[in-house]
Amino acid sequence: MTRYALLPLLAASTLAQDLAPKPAVWQPQNQWSDFPTLTTDAGGVPHVAFVQWDGEKDLLKVAKLASGTLKEVLTIGKPGIIHQPALATDGKGVLHVVWSQLNEKDVMELQAASIRDGKAKITTLANSTKGGNAFAKAAMSPSGDVWCVWQGMRGSTAEVFCRVFHVESQEWSAEIQVTTNAAGDWEPCVAFAAGKTWVVFDSARGNE
Repeated sequence: MTRYALLPLLAASTLAQDLAPKPAVWQPQNQWSDFPTLTTDAGGVPHVAFVQWDGEKDLLKVAKLASGTLKEVLTIGKPGIIHQPALATDGKGVLHVVWSQLNEKDVMELQAASIRDGKAKITTLANSTKGGNAFAKAAMSPSGDVWCVWQGMRGSTAEVFCRVFHVESQEWSAEIQVTTNAAGDWEPCVAFAAGKTWVVFDSARGNE
């Protein structure tokens, strides 16, 4: 059984003394919990999205830190086979969870949920009959938009794709293909600096 430990940020002077002074532990009885991802809401409260397995199926869960402990606040979508969620907060304080889930055609499709007032509105971000969409990462840009990058298959090797949740229109952009190399690119991450969006990814372009 996986234990989640959410640790407070420590001052440099305390690092040599105690790296985990009072962890908030998530350990539901007879449940496996994996693939945690972390963000803070508009009020600075930490939230964690994760996959919980009951021995038969996966469930996508969200918990938050309350009174020093992690407490489950929401189950998103339907049970099934779920892979590696990503979590980010937009400039208006809305939480966005992105995850991959096996559909009825046994292909991983990418889904997203915006969470408002304890309810999740689900959108399909990517669905290809020629391959899965997985390994999503999400982050808020300086303008408050949420960028999501992921590894997608379109009938050949994996490439990197992107969509943007625009905070003003409250809508996702069309899909953007970030890479087009026949060697294959996968498992991207996204960050922001100097007015630009940066995407880093693994690649076999050097035949490695």
